[in-house]
Amino acid sequence: MQSCLSFYINGAWVAPSAPQPLDVINPATEQVVGQIMLGNAQDVNKAVAAAKAAFPAYARTSVDERVALLEKIGAAYKERYAEWSRPFRAKWVRRSGCARPRRPPWVRPISTPPSKC
Repeated sequence: MQSCLSFYINGAWVAPSAPQPLDVINPATEQVVGQIMLGNAQDVNKAVAAAKAAFPAYARTSVDERVALLEKIGAAYKERYAEWSRPFRAKWVRRSGCARPRRPPWVRPISTPPSKC
């Protein structure tokens, strides 16, 4: 069972202000497959304050640096696609009998914009 019981805020994993776990249910089996933590207004305020503090530095980055960052994020998603798609595969196999699902419509290759505008 996978769980994510903290929030990633300002470069660190932090505990929620008022812990309130929520079960994650696999829709194919209706079994609990993990837990996540719900946040409250205080948690949101921490995240927003961290984002506001980080924005000036991000705003000074070049287009090339931003593209590189998006490519890095895209590579991380691609690397973990099999892990993240496991619950969907279980659902599709149960419905269709297919052993391997097609790529979900929201998973698209990242196209790189021109480096100079």
